[in-house]
Amino acid sequence: MGNTFYLTPTHSNRRLTYEVYSNWDYVKLASEGQNGTSITFEPDPSGDGYFLKMNASNYANHVYFTTDSKGWVYLDKKENASRYYVDRFAVKNEAAATPIQDIAGVRTNNMFFKLLERQGKLWLSTDGYKDPQTGDIDRNIMEFIRA
Repeated sequence: MGNTFYLTPTHSNRRLTYEVYSNWDYVKLASEGQNGTSITFEPDPSGDGYFLKMNASNYANHVYFTTDSKGWVYLDKKENASRYYVDRFAVKNEAAATPIQDIAGVRTNNMFFKLLERQGKLWLSTDGYKDPQTGDIDRNIMEFIRA
């Protein structure tokens, strides 16, 4: 991949961005009217997964998606960053007459991206899952729109 995108949950016009909470930038869904923040997918040199880099933040060099011990996604330095995996990938081209509707489950290990409401805002977490017995999936499907 290596390109720059906006991530948005399907059927939403709101994109991911960041906001300070407890002295860290946490990833959240932008408020109505906000543009959101572009994200770069950097291939892991080991060939397994990607580092997700938010292209702006409140803290220098703290731009990489990192999952904390409770599943919340915040921005940290690359050496602390989590590796993420994309189950399927296609790019939504808004200019095309027939745009590609891309559907992807983004996950770290077996935990998928899910937006959870706290204090009236939707924060990104890795609390989504796929039940191995039933195959039921509880996650937010993301669209990737070229920035």
